[in-house]
Amino acid sequence: MTQTTLGLAVIARDEERTLPRLLNSCAGAFDEVVLVDTGSTDATVARFHAWAATQEETACRVASFAWIDDFGAARQVALEALGTDWCAWADCDDVLLGAPLLRAAAADAPAAVTALSARYDYAPAEFSRLVRLVRRGQGRWRGAIHEALDVEGPVEPIPGDTIRWVHQPLEQDGPKPRMHRDLEILERLHAEDPADARTAFYLAQTHRDVGNRERAVALYEHRAGLDGWDEETFYARFQAGLLMVDHDWQRAMSSLIAAWEMRPQRMEPVQALSANLRVRGEYETADLFARRGLGVPPPPDDLFVASWVYDWGMLFERSITAYWLGDLAAARAACSVLLGRDDLPGEHRVQTEHNRSACIDAIAREKVARVGPDSGLLAP
Repeated sequence: MTQTTLGLAVIARDEERTLPRLLNSCAGAFDEVVLVDTGSTDATVARFHAWAATQEETACRVASFAWIDDFGAARQVALEALGTDWCAWADCDDVLLGAPLLRAAAADAPAAVTALSARYDYAPAEFSRLVRLVRRGQGRWRGAIHEALDVEGPVEPIPGDTIRWVHQPLEQDGPKPRMHRDLEILERLHAEDPADARTAFYLAQTHRDVGNRERAVALYEHRAGLDGWDEETFYARFQAGLLMVDHDWQRAMSSLIAAWEMRPQRMEPVQALSANLRVRGEYETADLFARRGLGVPPPPDDLFVASWVYDWGMLFERSITAYWLGDLAAARAACSVLLGRDDLPGEHRVQTEHNRSACIDAIAREKVARVGPDSGLLAP
């Protein structure tokens, strides 16, 4: 039986520091790797050649692409350079987890399936699902920026999240330098076609990331009013709400509720409502939202799922609202569960430790008040 062949397409420009991590994470997993360089002035190409020299069973090639402000066009060149049965893609600041399992996933795909999607951990506790593996000749890149891989048939997810792309950008202060270049491209495209939903969405995202809050809110609200992918519409409403919580709470609350109404399986707006009501001292309502989100599993959505909300975020809110409502046992129990998790971030762990101590002290005071200070009872 002929072995299913795999190829990897990468585009790069001045990625000498990130490219080796990506390549090392997928060593031995592909039959072909093509790097399309879009104008590097550093050692990106040299790094690729050095790695290729260690890959005796992988055909490695470099091609050049004259940059025309079009990421989709560059990716299409890379995709078409592969001659394998299945073609994958990655960014230079990604790493692949479980890359050796890709061949079996492709080989096991039903004949009617055109492409496979995989989980993309673009932040430590947030993920999306993207088409990552497509049969040769069955996919085409669309969009000059924040491009998407369109396929001509059914797409199935790689089961079990055993194979993941993980975004590992270099640490830096402030927005990425390329974001201002991205803004120029997106603003031009948006001016040409204000009704293009994807351009409006990513223009809003980019303005958010560079700190232009008012412009981002206006664009998110514009995008929410356009036809388009419902998950993207949901996220536009959600982000508009988040950006308004500090200066226009009523509009923010309305936007967050509208997002939740649209996709009730998504708990990110519920967590935001609970947290912001809590800091305003509206503990009864905050607790209603906190309890509504407890135990809800992450949805099967593809776009920007905040896994932390489902893993521990709702329980964190409940641990605080229960305390302020006098349910000290529930608050202490929630704190204990949170402190037993390995993924609770440091600042939340410190606060939870403080909250648990406050619960213990309050429970001890209640006991003393009930039985008197000379009972000999010890604090829990």
